[in-house]
Amino acid sequence: MPEILNEKYYEAMNKNILFVFKLSNLSAIWLEKDDIVLLLSNLLNNAIEACENCRGQKIIKMKFELTDGQLVLVVKNSYENEIVEQDGRLISTKKEDGHGYGIKNIKRVIRKYNGNYHIIHKNGEFCFIILLFKRDL
Repeated sequence: MPEILNEKYYEAMNKNILFVFKLSNLSAIWLEKDDIVLLLSNLLNNAIEACENCRGQKIIKMKFELTDGQLVLVVKNSYENEIVEQDGRLISTKKEDGHGYGIKNIKRVIRKYNGNYHIIHKNGEFCFIILLFKRDL
C-alpha cells in the first residue's frame, strides 16, 4: 500500500496538486492487498485527473482510518468540469474507449466487503466516502 500512496503523491506533486492525507494504524486491515490498491489507484487517479482540469486551487484530501472494525476511506478533490449522472450513476465524460470502469471496480470491492459508499459533489469539491465493516470470515 505505501507504494501506491508514494506513486500518487509524487504524481500529484509533479502536477502542482496539493495532496494531503491522514492515515491511521492500518496493521489490522482485513482487505486483500489487490483490493486496497484497486480502491486507492482508481480514487486517486480520478481525483488527480479532476484537479488537472482545474484552473484554480488544485487539492486532494484523503483520510484512511481503521477503528473498532470499521474502515473509512474518504477522498475529496477539487473539480471544475460538469459531473454527468444518469439514473443515479456517474457517467464518464472521457472520449477514449475503456473509461468508466474505475467506479464500477470500486463499487465491486465495496460490495465484496458488504460496505457502503456515498458520493457528494458540490461547490467545486467532489467527495467519495467508503465505509467497510469487519465481518467474521
